[in-house]
Amino acid sequence: MINWIVSVSAFSLLITIISFILPTGKIKPFILSILSILGVFVVISPISNINYNANFNTSLDVFNYEEVAPQQNYLNYVLKEKKQNYEKYCASYLEEKGIKNATVFVNLHLTEDYNFFINKIEVNLKNSVIISNKEHIDIIEEIKQAFIKNFNLNSKQIYFIE
Repeated sequence: MINWIVSVSAFSLLITIISFILPTGKIKPFILSILSILGVFVVISPISNINYNANFNTSLDVFNYEEVAPQQNYLNYVLKEKKQNYEKYCASYLEEKGIKNATVFVNLHLTEDYNFFINKIEVNLKNSVIISNKEHIDIIEEIKQAFIKNFNLNSKQIYFIE
């Protein structure tokens, strides 16, 4: 690599000196164009040294890398934010359905391939007020079905504390 840099620099210096020495006339542009073509060959000369039959996994260090994993602090931060967003969504959905002051706890898990998985959702209705004309049991079943549909859960993953 250093030899190539030295040869390109020397050739550039040589072209500069020749362009100053050559007299102005019809022959100067012709000689400079020939030197420019030679300059292209000097610049691309390392390409001829590539071994095209080489095994790229062993000859190039570009492909020998270790897997990059996210930092645990960042993963914990994202997990916390995702959990809070799920809880806010569930609480706002409950308020839309006429249940005020209900608290929602989402148990979120991060898989080995960095996907989020909801283990369970707990809805605490102890201090809540139901402002609706539907029966209490009908609202709970409706909420349970909505959470199953929106979060791809089964009914065993949704708990109501009354």
